[in-house]
Amino acid sequence: MPTVVTTFAELRSALVDTDETHVIFGADISMGTTTGGIQIPNNKYTVIIDGDDGAGGRYTFTDYGNASSGIGATGNTIRYPSADSNTHTVTMQNMIVNSQNYYGVLYSPGGVNVQYVLRNVQYVGPQPFHNANGQVEMYDCDITLDKSIYSQTEEVAECNRAIIGGKTTIVHKPITTSYNIFNLSNNSATRAVTIAAGADVTINTTGFFFNSPDQGFIMEEGAKLVYTAETGAMADLSVTTPFILKDGASFTLNASSGFVDGTTDRFGPITVGKGASLTYGQTARNGSVSTLYCAGDFTVLEGGSVYLEAAYANPNELIEFYGSGRTLSLQQPKRFVLKSTVSTNSLINFSSTNRMEITSRQANLWTSALSPTDPGGFTNPPDSAWHRIKALAEEPFTPDVVIKGAATNTTFTLDADGTNLSTDEQALLPVFNVLVPAKAYVFAVGQLDLNANPIAEDGYPIFGRTEAGANLEIDYTVDGQNY
Repeated sequence: MPTVVTTFAELRSALVDTDETHVIFGADISMGTTTGGIQIPNNKYTVIIDGDDGAGGRYTFTDYGNASSGIGATGNTIRYPSADSNTHTVTMQNMIVNSQNYYGVLYSPGGVNVQYVLRNVQYVGPQPFHNANGQVEMYDCDITLDKSIYSQTEEVAECNRAIIGGKTTIVHKPITTSYNIFNLSNNSATRAVTIAAGADVTINTTGFFFNSPDQGFIMEEGAKLVYTAETGAMADLSVTTPFILKDGASFTLNASSGFVDGTTDRFGPITVGKGASLTYGQTARNGSVSTLYCAGDFTVLEGGSVYLEAAYANPNELIEFYGSGRTLSLQQPKRFVLKSTVSTNSLINFSSTNRMEITSRQANLWTSALSPTDPGGFTNPPDSAWHRIKALAEEPFTPDVVIKGAATNTTFTLDADGTNLSTDEQALLPVFNVLVPAKAYVFAVGQLDLNANPIAEDGYPIFGRTEAGANLEIDYTVDGQNY
């Protein structure tokens, strides 16, 4: 049976007792002027601290510190002194936490197998976790770090691994913009930031997201993240970081200055899974820094969507590939759009010879100035488009066009077996050597969406065939409504 505690002394007594693994608050608890925190014995491997008041509400836990600046005192935390090879897990759940300690409410001096978890917690303070070698997790939490409340506001966590899940909101306004939400440290073989499957996460920060997730920034299946960087870019990376959006994941970035802060900050490989989406529009120039650096393959799988736009004067490239032998692989995406309404030469920088491999219903380039700025309408068709022409195709027919070849900033060279277009199809379409996204205003690859309005039950079918590249518009009336 869980132990009910109503004072800090009772909480400390329960947590240092090796037989007590689950405590429940019976009242709001404050450290008051009591120093020393709580040191959990190393041979106690699982602890749950629950603030559920039994009536649908949450009790409050307040730690010890200075109300204006916060206080850096490891001895005033809930902590393991050091950890052995066993996994140690502390979960704080169903509570409101008012913290003043920038060494965290939960602290570990360096245990590799220490896991600290917040679940259904509302936190206000300078830093909830300090677990340099271990893992931190947050599920269904509201986390607020604001320098206007505590002047020494720093990271959400110093840790090795971080997981965010459930419906979680993080507001992070540190003392300087150089502070990351996650300051990842120590063992590079395990450093990673993960958005858990099905999560719905909102982050707003004046700092950066993370510094060195060697094993990747990973969004699991169906995860959703809206990330707003108020003062610049998303990340200040010290290592090349895999960027993985698994099937159905959705990532929207709101930041004036791109995904990365500097020219040596690189993601790679980048994978957008089936039905996943990556959306960003950049509104300000960040020196000579491209929007996104890719030191690996950039792959978009079936039904995946990528929309990147440069909407500012004299833009840098949206994607810059670092190194040779990289592949932009677009495998039946729903859409892959790179767009600059103000300049050519700002979509892709291949740096050296790389590759493009496309399987899609269409691949389109706009190489002349956009007027109007929204491409794809009747008045603004692509300058070059590649697609299948069934009447001229060889059997067996497949609707997706296949294009594979070597790509630079000035050339595209089709592989010897690099397309499924017949000779007759190719004769009616643009030559492949103009497929150079680096010299375009818009590069768009994907499926054709068809949204149908209601059809009259007594209507008459219309049959016909358009010429390749034709524009088609149908107007009709149903029950007095024009469509």
